[in-house]
Amino acid sequence: MPKPAVIAAVALLFLATGCGLPAVRETVPGADEQRTTEPADQEPPVPGAEEPVSSPEPTAGTGTAEPEPGETEDPREPEATGGTGEPETEGESEEEVPDEAAEYMAALAAGDDPERMREGLSLAAEDSTAHTYLRHFVQVFSAWDAAGDTYRSSTLTPVDGGFELCRPEPEAPTCTEFTRFTTEDGLITGFLVDGADPGKRLVSGHGVAASSEGVDVHLLTAYQSVTDDVLVVTAEFTTVDNVDLDLFGAAYTAPDGREYRAEEAVGEYDLDAGATTQTALFFPDAEVGGDLAVTGCLDECFAVIDLEFPVK
Repeated sequence: MPKPAVIAAVALLFLATGCGLPAVRETVPGADEQRTTEPADQEPPVPGAEEPVSSPEPTAGTGTAEPEPGETEDPREPEATGGTGEPETEGESEEEVPDEAAEYMAALAAGDDPERMREGLSLAAEDSTAHTYLRHFVQVFSAWDAAGDTYRSSTLTPVDGGFELCRPEPEAPTCTEFTRFTTEDGLITGFLVDGADPGKRLVSGHGVAASSEGVDVHLLTAYQSVTDDVLVVTAEFTTVDNVDLDLFGAAYTAPDGREYRAEEAVGEYDLDAGATTQTALFFPDAEVGGDLAVTGCLDECFAVIDLEFPVK
């Protein structure tokens, strides 16, 4: 049975209102997204709202061994059952989902509340795929939130082996399946996104930094989406003096040598002395493992900022 705390966490998702999320990314707002606010009383029906978000009950086994090669079962013998009195139908058994997965997914879906998302990090093992994945989206939604854009949370529906996360859209929700959850010592370590492992597309960013003319940048995370191949890089900039960052002019050089310009840049551009900003930079079709360059000018451009750091 699902834990009361898990049910409560997921139920909160169904009350959130705000702005639509993109049509293609797993949970990230898109660069061309037109954000509109809807009144709370016009909230569309929630997919699976009447279904509890919980681990499916495992189907009872048959208790019979597979016949040895060459051995034929007697057709006159009735099939063994799991105690229901009916033979088990193929496809009835469901993959077991860890209890922690529901609460983790509830945090991932809370795009309207980055702090609620951040709380979910305690459910994932440090330095695991699950931890880096959630931390990445915390950074992205925090950047949007700091820019004054609030997004409606996604909805969750239980599926065999996991959950379907659906982002509300003007015409129809866009959905992604999260399955095959793995755990260690009660913490989520990984999962599949639409059947693919996101681990090799993630960068944790620990220790990657660069400095120029009193401006420092620290790479936070990077992820090339499984669903649409858009690379999103999150970073934190701090400055000693007033600075104008050219975030839209950010250039990313992929491992194959191809150069990409930012399609979208979220974050503060004009920073006062001593200020900090977190940014999210979008590069369609770019693979992780390259180098990112960001330029800018100090006050009245008496010095040029030139920051370059690896995204790996």
